[in-house]
Amino acid sequence: MRDHSHPSPSQPTSRLQNLYETQLRSAFLAFDPNQQSWANTTNLRFLLQALELPTDPANVRKLAAELDPKREGKIHYRQYLTVLQPVMATKDSRHEVAKIFKLFDRSGTGKISIDDLQRVAVDLDETIPQAELQEMIDMADRDGDGLVDLNDFFMIMQKTRLF
Repeated sequence: MRDHSHPSPSQPTSRLQNLYETQLRSAFLAFDPNQQSWANTTNLRFLLQALELPTDPANVRKLAAELDPKREGKIHYRQYLTVLQPVMATKDSRHEVAKIFKLFDRSGTGKISIDDLQRVAVDLDETIPQAELQEMIDMADRDGDGLVDLNDFFMIMQKTRLF
């Protein structure tokens, strides 16, 4: 590939960013066999599929507009990295948050109740007043059903900068 993507020694990158870049490069190369540093936009859905990212039409259109703003029919490698590295990071964050969510949602209902919080507190040998547990639920519950679903949980984890 003509477009060298390795950072210069003065440009700090994390191991995670390097991992994302490696994953992104591998997927891109499958659709840029001549190593021209661009891939055809008609392959975007397949590229996303290779990266295990959502391939619904709305997401494909949104990313196509970001990846090919001039509508040339080409996805340039640098733009691809710039746009998709944060997307990959979010995907991994959501996966990690989902694993933590399951620790609270032991019954597998897809919702965390005040009883679930109480059970975790007991497991951790913590005494947390019922009112404080309810406050936690109320803070995270966006639809007002008294329960916390995965999206609520993810939002509160981001808001508190735990992920």
